[in-house]
Amino acid sequence: EGKLEQKKYDLISNVFYDIFYKYGDIIVMAYGDRGINHRNAKEYFKFNSLKRMIKIHYNSKLDPKWVAFKKPYCVAYLSKVLDFKFNKYLKHLYEGERTVKLVFLEVRKGVALNFYDDRGFDIVCEDKEFAKYLYDKYQEDIMECNIDFNQE
Repeated sequence: EGKLEQKKYDLISNVFYDIFYKYGDIIVMAYGDRGINHRNAKEYFKFNSLKRMIKIHYNSKLDPKWVAFKKPYCVAYLSKVLDFKFNKYLKHLYEGERTVKLVFLEVRKGVALNFYDDRGFDIVCEDKEFAKYLYDKYQEDIMECNIDFNQE
């Protein structure tokens, strides 16, 4: 099991650093509701390196009343990739101890990365060429891909 865990860690780390430039900026979206506090994102970044950009509460008229009661929200932060405590975040992810839900955005490449739990992650990519690069590099590890690279 240790080799499998190391392989998963290496895969996630490689994908992360293929998307995010080591010395670049990173936009982090913390999302949740009353039970999940966006301020907990700070534990995964160096002290005072996480700069809050905007907080949005969102509700849809189509949502049931209990959704509105939970007050769902999204907070955008700006930081540096080097200030992100990647190993700590992955450790908490694998151990089920995450105290905040985060999505990572690389604006120049048009990529969003969401680690949903220890089973894997989702990548949303606007740039088809970059998506093809990731697909070709990690093809054996991809469970599902919703892009037809042959279609223009």
